[in-house]
Amino acid sequence: MAADARSVLVLFPDTNLFEQCPALESLSWRDLAHVDEIHLVVCRPIQRQIDRHKGGGNIRIAKRARAVSGRLREIIANHGMSTLIRERDPLVRLFIDSALRPDPTLAGSLGDYQDVDDALVGIVATYRRAHPDADARVFTHDMGPMGSAQSVGIPFLQIPDGWLLPPESSESDKRIAALERELARVTGAEPKFEIQCVDAHGKAIDSIDVEFTRHSPLPADQIALLMSRIKQLVPMARPATRPPKDGPLSVAFAGMRVPPTTEEIAGYEREYARWIERCEKLLKRWHQIADQHNSLPAFSFEAKNVGSRPGTASLLMVEAQGNFFIDYRRKPPGGASKLELPRPPTPPAGRHPFQTVRGTDFSALLRPPPTLAPIRYRDANEFYRRSEQKGIPGKRVEWECEQWRHETGSRRFKGGFRIGANQTGASGVLVCRIDAANLSTPVVKQVPVRISVRYDSAEESAKLAVEALQAPD
Repeated sequence: MAADARSVLVLFPDTNLFEQCPALESLSWRDLAHVDEIHLVVCRPIQRQIDRHKGGGNIRIAKRARAVSGRLREIIANHGMSTLIRERDPLVRLFIDSALRPDPTLAGSLGDYQDVDDALVGIVATYRRAHPDADARVFTHDMGPMGSAQSVGIPFLQIPDGWLLPPESSESDKRIAALERELARVTGAEPKFEIQCVDAHGKAIDSIDVEFTRHSPLPADQIALLMSRIKQLVPMARPATRPPKDGPLSVAFAGMRVPPTTEEIAGYEREYARWIERCEKLLKRWHQIADQHNSLPAFSFEAKNVGSRPGTASLLMVEAQGNFFIDYRRKPPGGASKLELPRPPTPPAGRHPFQTVRGTDFSALLRPPPTLAPIRYRDANEFYRRSEQKGIPGKRVEWECEQWRHETGSRRFKGGFRIGANQTGASGVLVCRIDAANLSTPVVKQVPVRISVRYDSAEESAKLAVEALQAPD
């Protein structure tokens, strides 16, 4: 296996040369070593390992093990002669040597050769002892035989990294890849939604931290002063009841009105007394009314369809998870209705003498005819709040859209927060979720929420409501 006049490198390859590298003929042997010849010697432990791998679970390794096994059988059939791998620069031949046995003097150091890697190192040691002038080495890419060879002073040569084939996908990897391709195909034909929570300026935020204002009750003496001011601003009227001396016809031709009756005046006085009583009751619970009319701390979500398909039967839901509620009956800050007291009753002003004839009231003839409510049609591309959600404040609010078109920009979904009357704060999570009939997986955005409470006086708003009573209707 060696020639005296030529430099020869004898390599004892591990199985990874045959099972994890391309065909031997295609390898760059010239770059491996500057010698005239390279002899590849396949020893008995490597032959057995190749035989075991022929029926292994890895398809590529089994296929390549069967190929190299067939090549080795050809060498054996030729009575142990070698087979040529490369003719020159350098010449490369493949040999089989089944007679070599591991060096018994190294058995203790190499674990009694129970391991194939250790047996390979022991066989190279035997060969080097029999051929002291030969450059014989272990040829492997694995750390196990490298470490064993180094521990007993046997040289080794590493199979270059560039010789190794890329890892082959297993059957499970192939199935996963196929499923991923199918999933990409299916989801590529779906709408694709994006959600973000934004502040009042439209800037994306990751949490909501808001403040709720509560009002303190008005003191009894303050309520008394306000009631005095109400009676001063709107005193009870005292209309005259005496009919004119000239009779109703003279009044009519003179363009005058018939004064109110005694019954009409009595009815007005009863309404005025009830109005005064109602104003006092409202002022006693003015702090609660002010709380209900607060500009609510608000949330706002922006969502858009950035996919290539419209979302059919789309539903966007916002749910409160925590000790707070969602209120959609009032608009977010700036849209709350004005705090005011009820208007006082109107004093009776009499009537035109011809307003009633023989007990018949013709005033209804002067009213315009009733108009029919317009028929409202739903736009399939617009969002509508679900009509059955009338019990708000509650834990969720939902909007629905028949066709949520793609690439049409962001839609904004707003609402306010409510907490219990006795709560001093609240916290939890606000969940925004999008579902659609043609969407396989819902899109969900969760935002932490913290609500604190600030206390304020209701006196100023009560004074403004009282002073507003003197303004004309």
